Amino acid sequence: MYRFLFIILFSLYNIAFAQHAITGKFTPKESFHFNLLYQIKPDAIVYNVSSQGDSDGVYITELDKTKEKGVYKLIYGTPMDENFFYIIYNGKDDISFTFDKDKGVQFEDKENKLLADYLKKRSAVYNGFDYYLAQDKIEKKQIDNLIQQYNQMQESFEKEAENTFASLFIKSLYQKLPAHFTTKSEFQKYRADHFFSQFDFSNSFFQASYLPIELSKDFYNNFAINSKEMDGIDAIDQIMLAMNNCTHTFQKKILSELWDELVRREEIKSAIYLANKIIPLAEEENDLHQLAKLRKYVRLAIGAKAPNFFLGDSISPQTKTLYDIKGSNYYILAFWNSKCSHCLQQMPELYWNMKQIPETNFRTIAIGFESDSTTYFKEIEKMPNFTHVMAMFGVRAKFTEDYDVRATPAFFILDSDKHIIYKPKGLEELLEKVNELNLKR
Repeated sequence: MYRFLFIILFSLYNIAFAQHAITGKFTPKESFHFNLLYQIKPDAIVYNVSSQGDSDGVYITELDKTKEKGVYKLIYGTPMDENFFYIIYNGKDDISFTFDKDKGVQFEDKENKLLADYLKKRSAVYNGFDYYLAQDKIEKKQIDNLIQQYNQMQESFEKEAENTFASLFIKSLYQKLPAHFTTKSEFQKYRADHFFSQFDFSNSFFQASYLPIELSKDFYNNFAINSKEMDGIDAIDQIMLAMNNCTHTFQKKILSELWDELVRREEIKSAIYLANKIIPLAEEENDLHQLAKLRKYVRLAIGAKAPNFFLGDSISPQTKTLYDIKGSNYYILAFWNSKCSHCLQQMPELYWNMKQIPETNFRTIAIGFESDSTTYFKEIEKMPNFTHVMAMFGVRAKFTEDYDVRATPAFFILDSDKHIIYKPKGLEELLEKVNELNLKR
């Protein structure tokens, strides 16, 4: 009797605390040493569990019944920001996959396999659109066929995904297309107008996935870069409008990631515009680090007007400023220090090169970062054609903040209106750019 009761209770315990598992086989097994599983939440990435592989390269990550339905990130190597993939977990089924070092992940469980297959086929159709739209002579019939293929594919996957967690993602990624192709401009406008129509940025599962930032990048690339249907600022406005119902914290997160991408790709005009949109969100959260980064970028981006400053020195400052100087096509700002060995090697070389160029084309303003004047005045006597500014104490600190000069020598090239046009990484780059600009005159 007691034994029978124990068996019943033990069975009920197992049912209540039944575990699911993520099982993956990694090849070649020698290249992999751990799995780390994180749950992605809208406002955080939460560490869950780690696992070690067996002798066959099989990793089993246990998921107890308390693990929530959602999006998870599985890290399998270093660097961790490159060696990972995403998993959706419905809270009730096991997950299985194989991972090959060269081929990547292949899911075997129903939901992840379904979503992965959908994303692959969806991508293939969109690549087809990009290919045909890039042709000099657009084949309308081919695009109409792709439209039909896309709609049939969507309908098929939605039907197969009924009553699954994957269905939420598949339905949300559908982007309505026109019934027939007319012109490239009208087709792209229709795509842009309906790009986010099914995607709810405020959905917590979507916010916990990579989809919001990937869709935002895709929108910008498709319509501001590839097709030129809108400029970058219009594209940013459309993206922000799609996120209008989201918290400011989430908006800041996605827009900041998009901004990083624009900076990396040197989309300067758009990056400045987006930075100015993010700044109020960062101020609201008192995110001082983000604010400093954004403001520095806006202040020193190519095309921005260089921060103004007084000429002269910290001992006998003048009232004339950088903006008051006229008469040259270009200006070089050279930040240096009279006790810096690299500066003492490079400044004479810069001076000799600039002496060969008329001041009507280039004028050099040398800003000395000095702690005292013991060597400064002796050194500037060797460079009489430069306009000299000695920056000590608070003046030096202001230059450091305004121009983000962390080491000397450092250089900027400005145009005649004092806009930053080039930020060379050293003297060699500076002289190459000077020669290039000088030959244009």
